[in-house]
Amino acid sequence: MALAGLGAITYGWGAVRIRRAGRARLDRAIGPTRSDDERPVARLHAFPPRYPWLGPAVGLSTIAAVALVLAPPFALGAGALLGTLAYLAERAIAESRAGRIEQQLANALDLVVASIQAGGSLMRALEAALEEATDPLRPFLRDLVTRLQLGDAPDAVLRDFAARVPIETFRLFSITLAVHWEIGGSLASTLAVVARTVRDRAELSRRLRAQSAEAYFSVTVVMLLVYGVGLLMWRANPDPVVQFFLSPVGAELTGAVVLLQAVGLIWMSRISGVEY
Repeated sequence: MALAGLGAITYGWGAVRIRRAGRARLDRAIGPTRSDDERPVARLHAFPPRYPWLGPAVGLSTIAAVALVLAPPFALGAGALLGTLAYLAERAIAESRAGRIEQQLANALDLVVASIQAGGSLMRALEAALEEATDPLRPFLRDLVTRLQLGDAPDAVLRDFAARVPIETFRLFSITLAVHWEIGGSLASTLAVVARTVRDRAELSRRLRAQSAEAYFSVTVVMLLVYGVGLLMWRANPDPVVQFFLSPVGAELTGAVVLLQAVGLIWMSRISGVEY
């Protein structure tokens, strides 16, 4: 069990380092995440909202509650499993929201490209996209357009926009506009490529989720089968089963099995998930 836990921690730390390195390259391209008008990014509401404390809070609460009536191994196993399920649920909701706002960004970019190709200016194209935008993209796009109209520095506005929606496609969009404001160029064709990239990313994410759904279903069935077999054994011959669970060895083995189920779920999520 210790080796499995150490392997999971090592794998997770490696994935975090790779993700941080990728985001650092984007940060170097777009500049520091602090605007020139002295508005700290920390005060802005990022989208999608994340709750990293949810999984640990559920896990610790479960451990404290179960430890009052059952042995510590049961409490540790139950806390790890329920905390993992809460973490996965929060992550799935965040991925769904991120996919939705990315799809809206692609639609807005299509409208901007069409308006520019028709002879309109960039600001007029952004205003037209704002008129057609819906939540959750609308408030962020409104803030972008309003601040540009008020004369804020474009690079500061775009840095704030990328910081408020920390998704790679939004950073790509911000970098594209920032480069255009600095050196000019054919914006319509560039934004068309960005829109196609956003759609390709969304399509790839949907395919990955569809392919991983089968694996998640299989794992869920196997997990439920374990509990089902245990319930049938208890119904058929309850005394030996109760004695096994109440013994120190039985409690430790049961807690280890539940803990390994939590480790397996986290491992699968890291392999099949899409980072935003």
